[in-house]
Amino acid sequence: MEKSLQTLSALSCVVKANFPNSKLDCSACGTIIDPLRGLVLSHGSILTDYFAQSNSLAAKVYDGKPLLPSDLSGSDFKLLVSKHLISLRLLNSVEDQNALKSMGVSSSLSSPEAEPEKQNTSQDQSSNFTQVQCQFVGAFRNDDFHTTLNEMMPSSAWTFNDAIKDDKDVGNALKDNSENASHQQKISQDFDSDSNKLTYHLLSFFLIFKFDYTDFGVPKELLMKSNAIRNKNSLIKSRRVKCFIGETAEIIATPFSSLCPAVFFNGYSRGVISNVSGVNDCWIVTDTRCIPGCEGGPLYTKMRPTDIDSHLTGIIASPLCWKNNEWVGFSVACGIESILKSIVKHRELFPKTSMGYLSSIQRQTNPVVKDLLQAQAMTVMVQCGSTWGTGVIVDRDTGVILTCSHVLKGSNTESVTVTPSNSTSKLKAEVIYKQDPVRTAYDIAVIRCPQATKHLPRGWSVVVAQASLGDDIMLSGHAVFSTDRHLQPSISQGVVSKVIKIRSKPVMVQTTCAVHAGSSGGPLMTSDCRLVGIVVCNTRDSASNTTFPHVNLCIPMSTVWPTIRNYLFHGDKRCLSQLQVQNVELNKLWSLGAEACHDTTEDVPLRSRL
Repeated sequence: MEKSLQTLSALSCVVKANFPNSKLDCSACGTIIDPLRGLVLSHGSILTDYFAQSNSLAAKVYDGKPLLPSDLSGSDFKLLVSKHLISLRLLNSVEDQNALKSMGVSSSLSSPEAEPEKQNTSQDQSSNFTQVQCQFVGAFRNDDFHTTLNEMMPSSAWTFNDAIKDDKDVGNALKDNSENASHQQKISQDFDSDSNKLTYHLLSFFLIFKFDYTDFGVPKELLMKSNAIRNKNSLIKSRRVKCFIGETAEIIATPFSSLCPAVFFNGYSRGVISNVSGVNDCWIVTDTRCIPGCEGGPLYTKMRPTDIDSHLTGIIASPLCWKNNEWVGFSVACGIESILKSIVKHRELFPKTSMGYLSSIQRQTNPVVKDLLQAQAMTVMVQCGSTWGTGVIVDRDTGVILTCSHVLKGSNTESVTVTPSNSTSKLKAEVIYKQDPVRTAYDIAVIRCPQATKHLPRGWSVVVAQASLGDDIMLSGHAVFSTDRHLQPSISQGVVSKVIKIRSKPVMVQTTCAVHAGSSGGPLMTSDCRLVGIVVCNTRDSASNTTFPHVNLCIPMSTVWPTIRNYLFHGDKRCLSQLQVQNVELNKLWSLGAEACHDTTEDVPLRSRL
């Protein structure tokens, strides 16, 4: 695996830009999509500062027009590229290695797979990359991504981070130990309306750059020889079919772009594909950790977690985003298939020599991921008036669904509906049991809707397991995105970070999954779809109004399941009253140590204090 990641790392780079009459250097990440010809794909966020100073250039972005080299005349572009790229670019044959030596090419450019004892282990990390000049070829808007972004994440409700603009400012922010101060500063910056408008439109723009391998110090004759006999299949295995929600996702990119690359260059992170939508799956959401400056970096996926090959699936468009002044723990990428189609559409911008390669990437197939499909099938959207949350089916034949009581807050006056994952229909549900989420520990409710469970196999019922510290788990839920988008449930992956017990019985489970508004009532499951918990809420620091999606509270299913199972067996809803646990110690835990609030208009689980 390490060897495979080393190869992928060589295909990630950083683009540095210096624009005319600008004192600031801008940067973003890039993906070397054609190692043979030195073609790099990057993201429009790098243009934000410069275009904000030009009404004519900003107008071209707003109109979705392509950008030509003449639009950026006088600009200087450089790449930070892994030195391992040379060994991948050239043939790894004895003949070529001898040719490299005879031509005096630096040993630092030799194969990354050289024997450890022959490598200089005292080299500092900055020797892993080199800086080369590159040329701006052109830029284009991906119209499908732009349209889907407007539908899913309208600018009126969402705010996105800017590109990394100034190394000094970012460096000072990193050294500032006041997390709240930097957060508030970022929010203030992002809500500048003109800047946010330009940032939003540039999310859908992608740039092509080209570099010359002779800038690495490799003789041209060796490159020409290598060109003649090298297999022209790219090292990147691109997939051009639907990527499945829940698949393993990987990002190799440089946090903060050109800031301290010796520290941050080409970091690796892993998560899952959380959701997809749009033409050719152009809009991809992932819970994989991503930091500002990673725009333009590659998003890879694996058909199976155990696969060796990673497939280029998308390009990061925004690593961080805010909704309602809250950080959303998802990153947004544009699908590579959609980007390639845009390149073909704007073929006049790009060298003809690249078009054969870009259009010849082979289609990949994908097996059905049984467990992930089951996780989605178990998950339903629960809506009560204008409020929505998530529910989990626990019995197919009776149509019993569990959710959170605070999701059904208005059920005395509003009808409750359920939307299964395989449908857009809102089906009326019967509320069997709910309780006051303020005065009792377990914020749980039971509803019934047999019409919403018939897509599951006859006789199906849930399998329950007990959560253990460190378990790999996944969360399925209808978080963040509006109910009228008709999305599949989003998946987030994490681990069980804590299990709190009272008298040896689990009473609370905490995870590192990303939990947002709309996730409440959703299932927390093992990789083989055993139900270990019901999501209640994330956490919020009321002093700074900062939400932490990766610190969340869940009801342990193993604790409440005997009562639920008793109801399923006897059909007597009176037995559900056993869920109303009155325990001072337990109530204090679920109120995070605060005194119980007696104002029933306040949604305590979603406004927990740290």
